[in-house]
Amino acid sequence: MDIVLKLSSYKEDWYVETPANSAIKAMARSFPAVLRVLFGRLCSTSPDEREHAAHAICDIASEEPEILSAEELEDALLQLKSIGDAEAYERLAKALSKVKAVEHKPQYRYGF
Repeated sequence: MDIVLKLSSYKEDWYVETPANSAIKAMARSFPAVLRVLFGRLCSTSPDEREHAAHAICDIASEEPEILSAEELEDALLQLKSIGDAEAYERLAKALSKVKAVEHKPQYRYGF
C-alpha cells in the first residue's frame, strides 16, 4: 500500500499516477487508511495536491458513497473554504451531496 500511495502522487507522470489512483480508490473500502491519506492531502499547501485528492474522493463518492463520512467531508469543506480553494471545494461539495443521499456503512465488512 505504501508504494501505491507514493505512486498516486499528483507529481507523478499520468501513466504512473493514473493506475496508482485506481488502485487506492479500489482499496478504500478494505483499507480505511487510504481515506485518511486522501483527506490529509486536502490539507496540503499545494493547490494541485488538494485538487488531486478532492478528485479521488469525489470518484469514491460516485462508486461507494456509503464508506465516506458526511461529517468528515463537511470538516474538509470548511478547511478548503477557509483557505480559499474554490476548485477543490466545489468538487468535494459534489461528493458530499452523493454521500448524504445514502446511509453510512462501516468500512469493514467482516467485523474487523
